Amino acid sequence: MPTIADRLHDAVLPYGFGAFARKYAGLLRSEHAPVSVMAQAIFRLSLWGLAQATWALDEVISPHWREATGLGPLFILGHQRSGTTFLHRLLAADVTHARALTLQEMLLPALSFQRLVDAVDGIDRRLGRPLGSRFEALEDRLLAEGDKIHRIRFEEIEEDEFVLWSIFSSILCANDAPSTVAERKLDELRHFEEWPREHQERVLGYYRDVLKRKLYRDHDGDPTSRWIVSKNPAFSQKIPELMEVFPDARFIYLVRNPLEAIPSRLSLFREIWHRRFPDFEALTPAHVETILEDSYRTYLFAERDLADVPEARKLVIRHEEFRAEPSATVREIYEHFTLPPPDEALEAALASLPEGRHAKRELALEDFFLDEARLRRDLAPVFERYGF
Repeated sequence: MPTIADRLHDAVLPYGFGAFARKYAGLLRSEHAPVSVMAQAIFRLSLWGLAQATWALDEVISPHWREATGLGPLFILGHQRSGTTFLHRLLAADVTHARALTLQEMLLPALSFQRLVDAVDGIDRRLGRPLGSRFEALEDRLLAEGDKIHRIRFEEIEEDEFVLWSIFSSILCANDAPSTVAERKLDELRHFEEWPREHQERVLGYYRDVLKRKLYRDHDGDPTSRWIVSKNPAFSQKIPELMEVFPDARFIYLVRNPLEAIPSRLSLFREIWHRRFPDFEALTPAHVETILEDSYRTYLFAERDLADVPEARKLVIRHEEFRAEPSATVREIYEHFTLPPPDEALEAALASLPEGRHAKRELALEDFFLDEARLRRDLAPVFERYGF
């Protein structure tokens, strides 16, 4: 039973105010768009204020969220552009057993806020969805242009790194602008392994509490046959810490040839920055080096740390095999982790999948000032293990 001191401690979000201040001070100096930068900063502070107020309110009106139970989470790991999003959305189709966070649940996860959203949505549906249809139209107008890169909607599931983004403790906060990547003033966000242990525990403890609130809110079904399914490439660098916070966690590692995945990720950065920053022209060598270092850590940390995960709690899947036979891969996951059989919704999703999907190699390494020999040397353990 948590004490009052525990509840007061848990009611405070572990927000990264230091990194927040450094980022927006740097953007004010480098972006030459003070109104836009200040608007972004005000939005982030407003989001924090609402999240903090409703998170603390939970301790007053919903203190029993800690009682939520379920099987250990399924963490989908792997370098970006390795099929993690596709697999995440497939596994989340099992509505009987799987629970996955939507984007709005990551940004404002408190039960008090989510119940307000449910109440408003219920009234809106009885009225014919005038609010919902307008909001969806606004989302399409603002976000549809990026769908060919990566579809994002507030009511659709997303990668769990946005939970950490919302408290300014994520690499996403450092990677969303060309200047913050090039100037490297937020590099501490890239090195979770170097954070003080207490801060690591607070940040991942917050994430754990977000997941428990999700299980408490979506309580339908047998608690012994439901689980959180999470996709987060950045978690590939946090495996030991996740094992401590989630002793019953299971890990699915999707591994793709670095010669394909790394240029694809660089291309993603370039496309996103083109859309967000009108003055952005091309990735510089400084941009590429910073992004490449993170790619190296993702591959090498996973290679190192997965070795300590018991065989029954991990499954390594090659990207090309998953793309060729996604249905067989999903069934292998269920069998390996001895999960209850897929429900009808997931079976229908699997039946509708075309088999034999193959990813294209979008761009050459040379387009980003890289060469194959360097990647093979720097990521030698990966190439040797998987024979890429």
